Amino acid sequence: MSLAATIARLILFASHVVFGQAAPPSFEVASVKPAAPRGNIVQPISGGDADRVDYSNVSLAGMLAVAFGVRSYQISGPSWLESERYDVVARIPEGSSRDQVPLMLQRLLNERFNLATHRETGELTVYSLLPAKDGARLGKAQEPGSTANAVPDVLPDGTFAVHSRNLQVTKMSLTAFAGFLSWFLERPVIDMTGIQGLYSFSMELSYENVTGFEGTTSGTTPDGGLPPDSAPNPTILNSLRRLGLRLEARKAPMEMLIVDHAEKVPTEN
Repeated sequence: MSLAATIARLILFASHVVFGQAAPPSFEVASVKPAAPRGNIVQPISGGDADRVDYSNVSLAGMLAVAFGVRSYQISGPSWLESERYDVVARIPEGSSRDQVPLMLQRLLNERFNLATHRETGELTVYSLLPAKDGARLGKAQEPGSTANAVPDVLPDGTFAVHSRNLQVTKMSLTAFAGFLSWFLERPVIDMTGIQGLYSFSMELSYENVTGFEGTTSGTTPDGGLPPDSAPNPTILNSLRRLGLRLEARKAPMEMLIVDHAEKVPTEN
């Protein structure tokens, strides 16, 4: 363990002793090991059964996102945080709530990867969702339903479906739609259209169309959209334009999780 990581652990331990704070909750038992090579097949973090978590071929960055309640674009650290893969199986103690899983996962990662982190505010590229110069072309707003108060970063059930290269959106607010785009782009997308109500529409879309925006920090086209070379495939930009919408890149302050130290090989179970 590095000197910095050791000092960080001693400070954390001392804070619990001096101020009488309870130690963070922990899993009853846990197995953490490097995953066998599986190409590009990745099982998303799904949580496992009610009494355990089961993560397969997951990156440390993915686990950090769950443990600290951040998105991948808020994590700063070595590149292997994304490339190295692990299998994790852990049992939740009887009587514990799944709401405690993030804290349990924090403790597990601290112990097995000798993790040391801190938070700080940094400047990050975000995207504003805006109407086109000649206005949005979304059709008539629909009556509010169960998705009227959808949280921007959460995708409400039953409001979207992806079929090959086509996305069908049903009764979704543009605020929720911006959250959907944020999930794909791995950058915050903020609804600044000022358009209220729920809308149904379809657009051409596939995952490979919307990755690769990273690195766009400035510059726009004459109509205020992202420059053509900001993405390897302009399908999503063209689809948004047909809806009378556009994305504009800008800088904004955002809290970041900085990984000061982490070891590639976790300690033994």
